[in-house]
Amino acid sequence: MELQKNSIVKNRQAGFTLAEVMVSSAILMMVLTVVLTLFIASQRTLESAMAQVQLSFELRLLREKLLFNINGDGGLMNARFKTVKVNNQSGGWGKTLIYTPAAVSGASANVLTLSDITDKLSADSERSSRWLSSGQIKFESTRPFRGTVQNGELQIDADVNLEIGSRIYNQKQLIRSQLMAE
Repeated sequence: MELQKNSIVKNRQAGFTLAEVMVSSAILMMVLTVVLTLFIASQRTLESAMAQVQLSFELRLLREKLLFNINGDGGLMNARFKTVKVNNQSGGWGKTLIYTPAAVSGASANVLTLSDITDKLSADSERSSRWLSSGQIKFESTRPFRGTVQNGELQIDADVNLEIGSRIYNQKQLIRSQLMAE
């Protein structure tokens, strides 16, 4: 009888019961759910940070092109305020900016327009296709230009967004440039 009792105890210790397997599986599922949730949250945080970096980079590039080198003529920093005109205005903000560069004698006016279709800027005489509007950013404003006659200041409403999948990231900037009087 003693021998038979030891044999039953040994057989019981050889495996796990169904209850033990179920409890350990439930704990494993809870741990995996938490880990997966943290992984997804960290991926979205990384995507958001990278989108903000890309927006900052593209806005800086656009600002440099607008202010210093639109058509090889020095950009808006080389424009005289009396030659700057904002068209299609509503509430002081316009859709089209026209200016004549001061450094290039006999130069024709440059025309910058925000496209209704692509929500990107374009210049009428760009050096190459889509040079000014390169990148993935889109303007939120339909009228990004404003010229203030009193102090010779040009403002560009650079509220832009970047779409990645179903998420949209945005960044708001106001580009201000003091234009030369003469």
